[in-house]
Amino acid sequence: MMGFSSEPSEVIQQGITGKELSIFSSRLNANKFPVVIDWLSKGLIKPEK
Repeated sequence: MMGFSSEPSEVIQQGITGKELSIFSSRLNANKFPVVIDWLSKGLIKPEK
């Protein structure tokens, strides 16, 4: 799911928990993606922690 919509969105929880999915999101920080990707590539942050 991506973007903004005025329409309601339905997510069935069973599909998420049954497949043990991890969902991450960001809001209003799209300009930070290049910086964070750089940090990841340099090993400065560890998302697995």
